[in-house]
Amino acid sequence: MFTQLTEQFTTAMKSLNNADQFSTAMKPFNTLVEINTKTVEQLINQQAALITTIMNDSVAQTKALSEQTDLATAIESQKVFTEALQA
Repeated sequence: MFTQLTEQFTTAMKSLNNADQFSTAMKPFNTLVEINTKTVEQLINQQAALITTIMNDSVAQTKALSEQTDLATAIESQKVFTEALQA
């Protein structure tokens, strides 16, 4: 697929005679790059927020577990935390 796109792009480049034709031919490509850039930025922001939340929740869980004196309660607390994390 990429080979075909590259060949089409090369053929199109050979047929272009001036800057206006080049700009017109590149508009769809530039639009696609802009969309992909915005999408990646959004994904990075969402991933960062998710990791931050997981880390903060893990720190809070670790603190809560360190305060537990009963093993059964600690295990139940960890079970609830793990289930909430997976949800």
